[in-house]
Amino acid sequence: TSHGCQMMAISSLSKVDRDSPTVRWLEKLGDEMVAALADKPLIQAPIANLAAATDDAARVFPFPHAMLAPLAIAECKPVAYLLAVREAPFGESEIAAVERLGDAIGHAAMALGGHKRQKRRYIGKKLAVIISLLTIAALAFVPVSMTVLAPAEVVARDSFLVTAPVEGIIDHVVVEPNQEVKAGDVVIKLADTMARNQLEIAEQEVAVAEAKWRQISLASFNDPAARRELTVVTSERALKRAERDYARDLLARTLIRTERDGVAIYADKRELIGRPVQTGQRLMEIADPTKIRIRAQAPLDDAMALKPGAKLKLFPDADPLNPVTARVTDASHQARATESGGLAFRVDADIPAEELERLRIGHRGTAQIFGENVSLGFYLFRRPISAIRQKFGL
Repeated sequence: TSHGCQMMAISSLSKVDRDSPTVRWLEKLGDEMVAALADKPLIQAPIANLAAATDDAARVFPFPHAMLAPLAIAECKPVAYLLAVREAPFGESEIAAVERLGDAIGHAAMALGGHKRQKRRYIGKKLAVIISLLTIAALAFVPVSMTVLAPAEVVARDSFLVTAPVEGIIDHVVVEPNQEVKAGDVVIKLADTMARNQLEIAEQEVAVAEAKWRQISLASFNDPAARRELTVVTSERALKRAERDYARDLLARTLIRTERDGVAIYADKRELIGRPVQTGQRLMEIADPTKIRIRAQAPLDDAMALKPGAKLKLFPDADPLNPVTARVTDASHQARATESGGLAFRVDADIPAEELERLRIGHRGTAQIFGENVSLGFYLFRRPISAIRQKFGL
C-alpha cells in the first residue's frame, strides 16, 4: 500500500494481530526487501539472511532465512508479495518454484480482484482520453430533429360557442353533456321572473297608451286643444309599444338556443345551474364529433420556429403505447395564459382520417412536436446556454 507493507494473512493463524511486535517487524522487513527489488526484474525474489541482522527481533525469530516473491505476471505491477521464512537456506530449485508460484498467484489475484493492468506496450490513458473527447466532439455535430414535449388535448374544429345573450341566472340546463342537438333546440333556460313581469307591465302600459290615444283621437274632431295633444299621445303610444317589444325580446332571450347541429360539450350540469352570467359569457360548445383536431400548449421556455406541415406525435393518456401522428396547421406567434396560470404557445394539428376513430373530443395526452434539424450538441446544451446568456448577458 501507500503506507508500506501490511501483513494480510499468516499461515496457521486465523487472524493477524497488527499490534504484535513480530508482525510489525515482519512488515518492516518486507519494506526493506521490496526496496531491494527496485532495480531487479519483478520475477526475481530477494533472499535475506536474518541471522546476520543486528536487531533483537531477528535474533529471537526462529526462522533465520527469508525470501520475498512478488505476486504479479510479467511486465505488470505486483498486487501483493509472498514472504516465505524457514530454518534452512533456500535452494535454487525452491527459489524457481516460489517465483513460478508467485507468477500464478499474481495472475489469479489480478483476474479475480479486478486490479488494473498497467501494460507498457498498450495505449496509455492519455491517448484513450483524447480519443474519447474526439468521439464526443464528433457526436456533437450529428444532426437531430429539434423536439418539444407539450400537454395536448383533442378539441373540436369550427365549433359553435353558446354564450349568454343577456345578463341573468341559469335556471335549467336542458341538454346533457355529449347529447346530440339540432339547430334551434333550447339548450339552457335563464331565470325569467323579472323578464316576464317586465313584459306584463309593458303590455299594460301599451293598453293604457292605446286607450288614451283613442280618446284624444275622437276628441280632436271638435276640440283644437285635443288636436294639438294628439301628436304627443301618438308618440307615447309608439314608445310604449317599443318598450313592450323590448321586454318581449328579453323574455325570448332567456331561452338560449343552438344555431348548429352537433353535440353539447361542457363539464357538468351542476356547475352551470344557479350561476349568474354576464352578456357574452361562454356557457357551452356545440361541435361536430367528426371534426376534431389536436391542440398543444408549447411551454414558453421551449419555443421554437414551427412551419405548417411540421410533424406532431400525440401520446394519449389512455393509450400511450400507440401514438397518433398529425401535421401542424397553425401555431400562434404570441404566448397566451393557460388554464394553469402559465404562458404557452398554441399549436394546432390536423388528425389523419384513419386515426379519427381512435380519438374523441376531450382526450388528453402529451404531444411531441418536431421542428427543424439542429446539431446534437445544441440540442443537449440549448437550455444551459440560454440560462447562461440570461444570467450573464453574453
